[in-house]
Amino acid sequence: MTKLIIGLVLLALTMALAERPSWYPENAAELEVKCMKEHAVSPETVANMRAFNLDEAPAIVAVLFCSGKAKKIYTPELGFVPERFAYAMKTNVKMDCNVDYIRNCAEQHKDVQPVDTMYFKVVKCVFDNREGHCTKV
Repeated sequence: MTKLIIGLVLLALTMALAERPSWYPENAAELEVKCMKEHAVSPETVANMRAFNLDEAPAIVAVLFCSGKAKKIYTPELGFVPERFAYAMKTNVKMDCNVDYIRNCAEQHKDVQPVDTMYFKVVKCVFDNREGHCTKV
């Protein structure tokens, strides 16, 4: 009986740890679609973004930043949060990226202004150099 109780406690703990973090919105996919519609990105642009090909076009910068704010990866209070970006990558595109690698990209671009361009440059840094730092899950 004791083993059963311990097993159930461990199972409950594992499930609790695997849940969506409180900061991450339940409707993240809907928010992403809303940002894409709001900034009028074409289906071709969306396909390129999903293939990790980013051009520094105003619409792409805007949609990435909109999505990052909506998913609370970036907040005015915290700035860009590498751990949150890593979680979003794992959840959205099934890539497990080294947080120190993401942090390094953020550090490289921390002084870029305006903030939406900084966010874009961090994302582009992660995408462009993902091999060796990110793995498919």
